[in-house]
Amino acid sequence: MSVKRFIITEIIYSILIGFVLGLVFDNFLLGMLIAIGVGAITIAVFSVAVKKRNKQQENNSRESGT
Repeated sequence: MSVKRFIITEIIYSILIGFVLGLVFDNFLLGMLIAIGVGAITIAVFSVAVKKRNKQQENNSRESGT
């Protein structure tokens, strides 16, 4: 999955989760803030994982001489 597609999907999921949490807490703003926070954490973790994977692939290609 590309990074852009993941971020767009995560934003859509955050909005949907925000609606649900807004109904649960009877406070739409609180639900949206929680969902956006969870989405931001998920995007940050995914970005770190992608950077580590790219760095590992770069090291592997250097070792193999390609």
